[in-house]
Amino acid sequence: MKIICIHYGGGNKFSFAKLEEHIDSTLVMESIELPGHGKRIKENLLTDLNEMAVDIYHQIKNITDDEPYILYGHSLGGMLCFLVSRLLQKKEDQLPLHMIISSCKAPRYNHVRKVTCHTLSDEDFKEELRVLGGFPKRAIENKEILDFFLPILRADFKAIETYEYKQDKALDIPITVLAGLDEDVSKEQLIGWQEETKYPFRFQQFEGGHFFILDKFQEIGSIINKAAHTAKSLMN
Repeated sequence: MKIICIHYGGGNKFSFAKLEEHIDSTLVMESIELPGHGKRIKENLLTDLNEMAVDIYHQIKNITDDEPYILYGHSLGGMLCFLVSRLLQKKEDQLPLHMIISSCKAPRYNHVRKVTCHTLSDEDFKEELRVLGGFPKRAIENKEILDFFLPILRADFKAIETYEYKQDKALDIPITVLAGLDEDVSKEQLIGWQEETKYPFRFQQFEGGHFFILDKFQEIGSIINKAAHTAKSLMN
């Protein structure tokens, strides 16, 4: 069974490298990259979530080769897990056996936000990155590094901030949602994921903010391993 990870805004395929240390040796972890990120840096950035989902759809089709798999995504990656799963279900392709999402409010609440980051000035954007966390302080203060990452981050933020939710059939996939206790998301916005799955929805909160995952890779690994074990037992 494969665990396919989709990175957060500004991330790349190495964003979950430390998570791999906590994944069972019987599982194969694969990390997906969006155009303009990591090894795909020379490709044009995408600013539309649906276009991103189509790109990921083709990658998943190449990666899985009809093998069972689980999807995991953080923040932007969580929304992309959802959209690519919708696409897979619509095309009647092989669905993930489980979807695990962290720090991502239910899609119907995507429009609820205090700040629209992708339109901010560089200075104000930099301040929002500080508040959000997850981006090294030395990188935020280094003009050369920041100048490199800002276009990537703006593209990713624009994609998530301009996405318009449309109601559709619930997914035939169990969903587990994880969140930090200190991040700007309400319990209602997390429980909203129940509307997107035919199965009983599960969610768990941890100490920390939007990037609580950086301190909780062991716990997230355990959740993924348990989901994979459960999925395997249901297959047999």
